[in-house]
Amino acid sequence: MSLKEELALLKARAQVIGARLDLLNRHISEIRQRPGAPSHIAVIDSERCLGCGICESACPSGAVAVKKTALVNPARCIGCGRCAEECPQGAISLRPVIFDRAWQSGAHY
Repeated sequence: MSLKEELALLKARAQVIGARLDLLNRHISEIRQRPGAPSHIAVIDSERCLGCGICESACPSGAVAVKKTALVNPARCIGCGRCAEECPQGAISLRPVIFDRAWQSGAHY
């Protein structure tokens, strides 16, 4: 492949990535504008998690799934903290949802 062909391919890939970032920015903006959008999200400490499934049962939105350890689907997490309250290992904490201003403005890195 020549340098000219490789450059054209890289430019095309960069355009696809740019389009995906634009879509993500719009999605983040929509989430941010929703009434009642969560201000916190559950985060699992996989070192402490035993995979018991109590958090999965406690989650009202179905955001927690347990394989070997618990996993949180951030798109479904409502930040209620029930999973953290029920976890006997203290492996779950709530963290603030942070939307970087660069994302809000549509700027890309």
